[in-house]
Amino acid sequence: MRGRWLVLAGVLLAACDVGGLPRPGVPGIEAPTSAALILSREGLTVPGAAAGEISFGRAMPGVVEAVRRLKGAPVGEPQTNTECGAGPVTAVRFRDGLTLNFMNGAFLGWVADAPGAGAAPNGLKVGDAWPPPGAAAQETTLGSEAEVAGVQVLSRDGGKVDLLFAGVTCFFR
Repeated sequence: MRGRWLVLAGVLLAACDVGGLPRPGVPGIEAPTSAALILSREGLTVPGAAAGEISFGRAMPGVVEAVRRLKGAPVGEPQTNTECGAGPVTAVRFRDGLTLNFMNGAFLGWVADAPGAGAAPNGLKVGDAWPPPGAAAQETTLGSEAEVAGVQVLSRDGGKVDLLFAGVTCFFR
């Protein structure tokens, strides 16, 4: 009888899923070195066969681990800025230009500053021509800003997209 429970427990554990995200070490499901993400106003989406969502509000350890599986280890240690207007923001940066922002241990924002970080739901990414098609840009203290597919977009020089961001950020205006 005890053996049946162990077998059942093993089957149940093997069936556990991590939201459809790649699991290193599982044959046929190796994590890519740099995964394209869809960057949205609700968080992050992993397109394709490994589809899954990493929505705002999730706990920091799980979010960092999920993104690490997709993009590799973060660059350095998480950095906390206590002078942000919303309160202390902890940032975790990845090599491809994606920074995840957390407050009180919850994933609440992201910033992309390189083309490999991912793209907005309409495909817009860092490095694309400015202004984005159909976007109404306005001048701010940071540069020229617009909203595209629910994502904030910034150009510092008016020639190309320099940043995509959503949720909680720590920009000083």
